[in-house]
Amino acid sequence: MQSSRSKMPPGRRRDSSGLAFIQIAANPACLCLMLAMVVFWLYSPAIRFGFSGYDDPGYFSRNPHVQAGLGWDGMVWAFRSVVVCNWHPLTLLSLMLDATLAGTLDPSVPHFTNILLHAINSVLLFLLLQHLTGARWRSLFVAGLFALHPLNVESVVWIAERKNVLSTCFWWLTIFAYARYVQDVTGGKCAAFATLQRGKRVAGPGKVIPPPVSSRVTCHVSRFYWLALAFFVLGLMSKPMLVTLPFVLLLLDDWPWGRWRMTSVREWRVRLPGLAWEKAPFFILSGLSCATAILAQQHGHAMKFMDRSPLGGRIENALVSYLRYLCKMCWPVDLAIIYPHPGHWASWTTAVAATFILATSFIVIRSGKKYRYLGTGWFWFLGTLIPVIGVVQIGAQSMADRYAYVPLIGIFIMVSWGVFQVLQGLKFPRLAMFATAGVVLVALACQSRKQLNYWQNDETLFRHALAVTKNNVVAHVMLAADLADAGRLDEAIKQYREALAFAPYDTYAANVHFNLGIILYRAGQPAEAEKEYREAVRADPDFYPAHYNLGLLLKLSGRREEAIEQFTITLRLKPESPAPRQYLQELGVEPH
Repeated sequence: MQSSRSKMPPGRRRDSSGLAFIQIAANPACLCLMLAMVVFWLYSPAIRFGFSGYDDPGYFSRNPHVQAGLGWDGMVWAFRSVVVCNWHPLTLLSLMLDATLAGTLDPSVPHFTNILLHAINSVLLFLLLQHLTGARWRSLFVAGLFALHPLNVESVVWIAERKNVLSTCFWWLTIFAYARYVQDVTGGKCAAFATLQRGKRVAGPGKVIPPPVSSRVTCHVSRFYWLALAFFVLGLMSKPMLVTLPFVLLLLDDWPWGRWRMTSVREWRVRLPGLAWEKAPFFILSGLSCATAILAQQHGHAMKFMDRSPLGGRIENALVSYLRYLCKMCWPVDLAIIYPHPGHWASWTTAVAATFILATSFIVIRSGKKYRYLGTGWFWFLGTLIPVIGVVQIGAQSMADRYAYVPLIGIFIMVSWGVFQVLQGLKFPRLAMFATAGVVLVALACQSRKQLNYWQNDETLFRHALAVTKNNVVAHVMLAADLADAGRLDEAIKQYREALAFAPYDTYAANVHFNLGIILYRAGQPAEAEKEYREAVRADPDFYPAHYNLGLLLKLSGRREEAIEQFTITLRLKPESPAPRQYLQELGVEPH
């Protein structure tokens, strides 16, 4: 007697095998593996890149504490030190681990770790969205946009941005733990968890029976709450950007958790304060982190630009920057490592940006009851950018690609869920949806690979920045430093002189004059070097390195009295420095 399998038509067997293959490929584990493999394929050339001269020396390449690797002394130093105007001990510890693994001054290990963390972040984002919403393909598309978007190249390829990719990993872990806390405290009856079928049995219309509890420990609500707090603290010690996470948890309470869906005013009065009270420890930790970050920035003099930038100009730049981030998300070209701050934007530009933000916010709020994901996505974008949008000005940039690493996820959610809903209403073929999404992701990957190539070395990186921006002092200075290191002194001098044409602030101009003086002296032009040192001390009378170098130059040229004057000023500005004290003694003066 023939089996039923043998009687099945050949075409039917092929169809069944094809269906089985699709089912296996659509398995979350396979999708996670595919996502990670795509990230490693895209960013694999970066493993061969070297260090950048912009912030990498402070974090890794010229930091002796990090280069010493993991150890007790290094751990103590990491928690006690402010590095590149930031306090983020966990980031420093991760770089120390890289140094321990590398054994030598090898940039390939920290590059690989950044890529690995970005792959983990992409996978965690996919798993989190799928867990919260049950929408596998929309979640995968959001994760794909995050993994492949060119705006994120800077965060992954730049070793100094380890703080960004590491803190984002703890961002997702915090939300994961908090989601489990919410699931337990609501008995799985939140709107998000009620849509998930795995581990649940429908008992009747509108009723969901929670999955059976397998452990007394895992079902203990406070365990997951404390775990979320622990991940949050670790994230803050990686980068203070996580200070907006409590606000995001409130947004997630609305969508997808549905904890804001209350039927009466009385229910609002009872439950809404409870939702806010849940986040109180998170907000307190955020406040402490903000205070620590401001003190660290002040210690590193990174906030000197805010003192010279009026509040009106900073608000204008914040409004325009929101619009610029959205434009670069939609059309990711002309990306640069630094975008110069213009000081002021044209009135019409500011008006257009403000009108767009207000109009979009109004539409999102009005449509919030029907399309709740719009509110979560839009206010995720607006809220998470607040610490770096420029109202509190840190550094000379007007915006930065790395700042959009987490905020743009809110817009990706709006796009993925919104477009799907529109196309579904139009009865768009599902296969065509997949094809369109694939084309978008491939286009982003190609543009990311193009952007990646600019990071091969500092010359290509900063020449590209100069090509796509105007009046970029930092790019000129960094390019000049790279050219000087390569022995191309004439080209370096040209870049410094171009930077001086529009150096925006006295302190920054002093640095440029000082560095130009060093290069001119190396080029055998001591008289020109002296002029630059004098310009530096005139721009910033408290800039002790210029006083010191000027003293050395005057001493070598035999101008004793002038040299004594400069060394005396240097010693007054930096009493703990032994070098000026030694030179004063050599010149026959007893320092006081």
